[in-house]
Amino acid sequence: MYVKARKNKGFSLVEAMLSVFMVASAGAILASAMPVATVSRTKANYVNKAANFAGKEIELMKAQTYPNLSGDKLYAADLIDSSIPVSTDTYSCNNTDSGVGNRVTDILPHGSATAKIEQIDFEMKRITISVAWTEKGRARSYVVASLVANL
Repeated sequence: MYVKARKNKGFSLVEAMLSVFMVASAGAILASAMPVATVSRTKANYVNKAANFAGKEIELMKAQTYPNLSGDKLYAADLIDSSIPVSTDTYSCNNTDSGVGNRVTDILPHGSATAKIEQIDFEMKRITISVAWTEKGRARSYVVASLVANL
């Protein structure tokens, strides 16, 4: 007499429960990582906006050439807010570029920017753009500097 062996078809209850547990665990881990990813993306977005603003301002100032790096001429070119410095050789540039809508006050929360023009050598000036903003109650900043020579 022959006894035919039965082939197991399907999954047992334990296997099904284990797979449901593994999928649920993976989903919970992924869901808990989302808020962290969102915060990181927001921080990176603010730094990127500050870097773009500072880089654009510094390039526009460098394009004015060495003799035109003064408060009056930068104000006439709409690169600083006023020809009167807020401190030694430092000018506010919060509301520049208003025609394009790239004011630092519009692109960053509580954003502000300053441009410092220093004479560092006989024929050389340093332009330093400082951008500051407040992110969730914490002060953040980004600084870019470049040299301009009188050639």
